[in-house]
Order: sequence, then C-alpha cells, then structure tokens
Amino acid sequence: MEYRVGNFIIFDMEVLHHALEITAVVFVMMIIIDWVDVRTQGRLQNWVIGNKLRQYILSSFLGVTPGCMGSYMNVSLYMHGFFTIGAIVGGMIATTGEASLVMFARFPAVAIMLHFVLLILEYLFWFFDRLHCKEF
Repeated sequence: MEYRVGNFIIFDMEVLHHALEITAVVFVMMIIIDWVDVRTQGRLQNWVIGNKLRQYILSSFLGVTPGCMGSYMNVSLYMHGFFTIGAIVGGMIATTGEASLVMFARFPAVAIMLHFVLLILEYLFWFFDRLHCKEF
C-alpha cells in the first residue's frame, strides 16, 4: 500500500516493513550479545579483547559470511566493545554482503576465490594496523 501526492510516493508500507525487519534483527543481535556477555560474566569479551588477532579472525569470518548479517554482527560487537576500530574496518573489507549470495549461485569457483582474496586483504590490513596505527 502506498500513498501518493501527484507522481511522488509519500509512504510505502513495503519499505516500512523491510526497515522494521532489519531493525528487529539488529535489535535481537544486540540483545543476544548482551545476554552472552552477562552469562559469561565478561569472560568472553575479555577473551576477544585480549588478542587483536582473535578480533580480526572473528571479524573477517563474520565479514565473509554471505549476506549482510555478518556486517551487522560486526557493528554490534564493535558497539559493545568487543572489537577495535581496526577490526571493524577489516571486517568491512572482507565483506561482500548480499552480492555474495548471487556470486555463489552464478559462479561459485570465482566467488570462493574472491572471498579468499578478501580474507588475505583483511589480514594484510591487520598487519598494517599493528605496525603503523596508534591505539585510540
């Protein structure tokens, strides 16, 4: 259902429905992260924060996961203090979002190679970050 004024669409229920779905998914992920953090009494967060390489491995794994869910999870973990800014940027380098679903369906061998290259680029970014960037 949409409301129009002349040729302009003022309100579209389908767009609102999709926006609410994404908002609900992100909200549930943030609640799950908080619940896990409380249940582990902060040990999981300390384990992830304790080693930068762990942060980059986890963020890159979430980044190459097909779909946008990995990127949403990376941002949620960053907002909760699990990841540094370098890990979140590295995770975003490794992601292809919803396009990876199409790539795996149309040309799976090239998609696997592309994701492998993105993982290597993400780890090169980690190496650069560790050598040249200050903590903040």
